[in-house]
Amino acid sequence: MGSVTSRRRRSDAGDADASGGKPVELIVVRHGETDWNLARRVQGSTDIELNDRGRAQAKLCAEALAKQLQGTPHTIWSSNLGRAAATASALAMALGSKAANGDGPISIPVRRDERLKEWDLGVLEGLQKEDAAKQHPEDWETFCKHWAAPSVPEEIASRVINGGESMLQVRTRAVACLDEVCREARDSASGVAIAVTH
Repeated sequence: MGSVTSRRRRSDAGDADASGGKPVELIVVRHGETDWNLARRVQGSTDIELNDRGRAQAKLCAEALAKQLQGTPHTIWSSNLGRAAATASALAMALGSKAANGDGPISIPVRRDERLKEWDLGVLEGLQKEDAAKQHPEDWETFCKHWAAPSVPEEIASRVINGGESMLQVRTRAVACLDEVCREARDSASGVAIAVTH
């Protein structure tokens, strides 16, 4: 937790989609570290900024992607939360410098979209993980046991965290956004899409 990681995936296994569009390389990057990560506090949709280490992680991730990427994304998409947006800005600067033309670095915009924000964890947010588990065991179990599972029973996925949202709501909004990210990238020259999230 707290490290910047990226996952690369070619949409449609690298083949053209059913509509005849070209393949897209989707890179999903997790934001850098925050003080709440260090304190083992549940962040959820609370807007906590990167700490010094998180800013350094974002810069290192940006430099690594700038070296590895063949194309330059038209836009970098980001959660609307500051920790993700700061990471996205570091990526935009590094990739813009890499793609510099005779007039200097190019500007790669960062598009903030709330559909990419972290799961709204309601009553769990701000609590240390141990306290969250004790004070709200059902909500904690829904979050802790199932958040990264590829398949979750519908009764669990549709359960709303007290004061927050359900896993199904999160997945629905995030997938809708990533579909849009990929459609836009498919229409761009590079076919590269980057989304910075949680």
